[in-house]
Amino acid sequence: MDGETRFPVEVLDSPDQRVTHRRRAFFLVPVIATSVAGGLLLWEVVRQNLPADVVAHWPWKLEVFDLESGATIVTVLAILLYTRAQYAETVRPVIGSALQLASPFEQGSDVDGQEPVLKLSIFNGGGGVAVVQSCTYRIARNEDAVPSPWLPYDRMQQYMTSVGLVSHEDYTIWFHGAGYPLSPLTNRDTAPITSYIRLEALLRFRIFDMKIVVRDAVGDSHQRIVSCRAALRDPAAFRLGAEQARAAGLGDGNGLREWLLRRQVRRG
Repeated sequence: MDGETRFPVEVLDSPDQRVTHRRRAFFLVPVIATSVAGGLLLWEVVRQNLPADVVAHWPWKLEVFDLESGATIVTVLAILLYTRAQYAETVRPVIGSALQLASPFEQGSDVDGQEPVLKLSIFNGGGGVAVVQSCTYRIARNEDAVPSPWLPYDRMQQYMTSVGLVSHEDYTIWFHGAGYPLSPLTNRDTAPITSYIRLEALLRFRIFDMKIVVRDAVGDSHQRIVSCRAALRDPAAFRLGAEQARAAGLGDGNGLREWLLRRQVRRG
């Protein structure tokens, strides 16, 4: 690609997890009910402080409920809304990621050869089970000024093929569609979503983002964008780790896997 313009590695979105949708039945309905009850309670408070001759005429003669009943209803609804928010925080999934060297012999890798590969792990470090709603990809080669739109799995595979990369040789990205469960984990090494790619293959891109959207136990949707290429902040460190693995004579699967488990170059 001599003579071609090469653009810098970019992070286009915040890596922070955010809520993209709340289930109306569990969130909007309690908020509306509490707001309406609060408004009616305020109406009754104002009525109680007006002169009798004013209250005797419309609209002030309208009484929905007495002051004591209104205060009770508002209190119950406010407690319900707070309990919902507290429970949502308790079961909130925390989508994390880790980029590290891995053995090509690791189960699930399927990358051809004996060189250590890069492994991206996606896991749920929160307190509740999450269910995948979608998983899409945004990609740009070093010479591409504009990245691709968000691509579903099949179109991402087509893109990778179009740039000369071969699945299960240069990379392995498994399909995880809607409904795939993400249980809470205490050990990130057993992440349920893993992808593998050769270092030189990843270095052909300046943007390689993965957007995962999951739904939690109360019906809220959470989104996290993982900037896979930007997470590779020091490619030389990964090269050094691979060279050290080779120098240690760890060409067999078990030895290389054990050595790499003791040495993680970076977790994200």
